[in-house]
Amino acid sequence: MALMEHSVYPDGPVAEETLGVIGAAMAGAGVVGLGPLTLSRRERMVAVEPHDGVDSVWRDDATSDAVAGC
Repeated sequence: MALMEHSVYPDGPVAEETLGVIGAAMAGAGVVGLGPLTLSRRERMVAVEPHDGVDSVWRDDATSDAVAGC
């Protein structure tokens, strides 16, 4: 079971502020976001955690495939 890490970066000033506020709130509360993310027409279960001002998205391919098949 391999975890893959991807970084999420904002693509403009509005996204930068939004991502910053959400990341700061998550870091302050000590929580991680869990939920489905659709990329290239495939839904995957991911965990999002703030890390050094950049949000990291973690996904587990085995779990993602199992969840998508339900």
